[in-house]
This record gives sequence, C-alpha cells and structure tokens, in this order.
Amino acid sequence: MLYTVQQNCELCENAFSEYQTVVYSFSKNKNKVQRPVFFGVLYYSKETHPYFIYHGFKTVPHLTVSVQKLQRNEGEEFYKEEDKWFVRQDEIFDANKQLEFFNQRLGSHVDITLPFTTVLIKNFTFMAVFALALVILRYIRVIMLHPVVWFVVSMIVYAICTSGVVYSIIHNVPWFKLERDQFGNVFVAEYFMRGQRGQWAGEGYIFSLLCITAGLVLIFLSRVDRFFTKSQSTRIAVIGALVAVYFLSQLILTCYKFKSPWYGPGFAPPGHYQRGPLMLDQGNNI
Repeated sequence: MLYTVQQNCELCENAFSEYQTVVYSFSKNKNKVQRPVFFGVLYYSKETHPYFIYHGFKTVPHLTVSVQKLQRNEGEEFYKEEDKWFVRQDEIFDANKQLEFFNQRLGSHVDITLPFTTVLIKNFTFMAVFALALVILRYIRVIMLHPVVWFVVSMIVYAICTSGVVYSIIHNVPWFKLERDQFGNVFVAEYFMRGQRGQWAGEGYIFSLLCITAGLVLIFLSRVDRFFTKSQSTRIAVIGALVAVYFLSQLILTCYKFKSPWYGPGFAPPGHYQRGPLMLDQGNNI
C-alpha cells in the first residue's frame, strides 16, 4: 500500500511512478509469490484523514505492508513499525529499492520487470543518443585532437571525482550547515562537516578548487620559461608561484584538519624526536 497525496507533492509523484513498476513486476511474476498480493494507493483528503491518523502516518509518502490474518488481537497494529517505510527525499526509492522492500516483507523473489514499451523507449533513446554522439564526434574530430582539449576534460573529470558531486546529488546534501540566530537570521554554522564519513557539498567544491589551483600553479612553474623571456621576470614568476604553492598547501592542510584534527605533519620533525647523526639511531641499520 502506498499512502500519498494527490497534488503538490513532487516526492509522492516520483515514488508513485516507481511504485507502478513494482506493481507491474508482481503482476508478471505471480508464480514467484506464495500468496495473493494486493496493491493499492490511498490519497490524502478530508475523507481519508482519519485513516492516516489511525495508522500513525503524519506525513507522506509511506510504503507499507500488511500480511493477511484471519483474526487480529485487540489493540494489534495493522501495520507494524518494521513494515513501514517513510520515503525521504534524500534516499534512494527507485523501483529496485521498493521491490527489495516488498520481497523482504513478503518472503518473495520477484525480479524487476519492465513493460515492453518502456524497454523499447529506453533502447531507442540509447541508440539515438549514441548515434548523435557519433555525429558530433565526426564534426569535432579535429578539435578533439588538440592536447589542450583533453587537458580541460581531465580537469573537469578531476573536479567531479574529487569534489563529491555524485555523493551530493545522491544524498541531496546542502551546501553548508545553516542555522538561525536569536533574531531569526540564517547564517552558516559549519563549512566543513566534522569526521570523514560525511561532507557538505560546499566543502567538496572548496577542496577540489584548492587542489586544482595548486596543480595549475605547479604546471605553470614547470613551464614558466615559455611565458617569460627576461630572466628578471622569470625569477619573479618563480618566486610568486612558490609562494602561491606554499599558501595553497597550507590551506589544503587546514581544510583537511577540519575533517581529521589528529593529522598534523610539518616541515620539521617534532621536538621529542631523537636528533643527531644517522649512526646514532641503530634502528635504521639492517
């Protein structure tokens, strides 16, 4: 059963479209189900409001399962808590996840099954996109042979991989942690999420930008002679690049310490380390 609303709920509509695929899969795989399964949808309205209150559904959408019983004890819940799934915006609720939820509750082994029209449309869309990509590649082949193009592409790929774009999209992560002060004004309470098991979207973009900028400065440093012909200009550019690399590395280290406060390397060894010639430390001898 899907408890939802009829209007002004984008999450409910998205969950319902995936729910329809689950219903179709069960209808086409009846031999894999041990007992008859009935699916339904209950829209919220003034008439159905008592049902929502009675079953404890204070918000929507909910996916629920109730196993048939000939007689229920007095006070027994129609839907047990472990058989309820409140679908949230920041989690995956596609047809595969919904089907997994129903299979676990019903003890069935139904596989995802798509209508023929859906399969046909998906295959046609894939072939059309593939053909369009070949046509575009044919016309931009000359451009794609330039090394600069691939350098830009590699920078974009690096930015996507290191900034956590996919993670932010999947988990619908906000840019930063926002809170309100005593006057109701919104302010950024946290730029970097403490710990290594999560992140805000903005901190990933900041860290990725710092790494890319530092890398570009190092590339500039290795090719500085191509940009300047005079020795004095070259020296100034090299000194400026080295200073920029130093400050960028310090910023990167500072950002990382927000995630891992215990991490604290430096250019000089700690004061308690043993000092002296190499032979003083016999542990280095093999």
